[in-house]
Amino acid sequence: MRPTVDQHGARASPTQIIPAKVTTAASTGPGRGDPADPTIRKLSQPDKHPDARAAGDAAFDVLASTITEAVAAGLLPADKADTLAVMWWSLAHGMASLWLDGQLEKRSTQLGTTVPTLVEDIMRTFTALVGPGA
Repeated sequence: MRPTVDQHGARASPTQIIPAKVTTAASTGPGRGDPADPTIRKLSQPDKHPDARAAGDAAFDVLASTITEAVAAGLLPADKADTLAVMWWSLAHGMASLWLDGQLEKRSTQLGTTVPTLVEDIMRTFTALVGPGA
């Protein structure tokens, strides 16, 4: 397995790797769009949308694969890989719930920022808290 590097060829940290891949997986999967769209809400109920379970598994696989790369590169502890995967997964689902309920938009407005900027900041901050030396 090749080590993960940034755009300049330097070894990338989990702070760079994980938020970018999770954000990419979330923004390119099914259901991106208007949270008021009833189709979006059905995606959180796999029995009501045939592609939801496969999409969820595929998104988690991206996360797990990214964590595996970070462990192989010595950026994350191997004994915490499964725990870290569930932590990032939980964070992403919490943010998705807030987005669907309109709360993420409300909070970002109160903070004087945009939802994408707030989500990026949340992911980078969380990653820095659990990365090497934390």
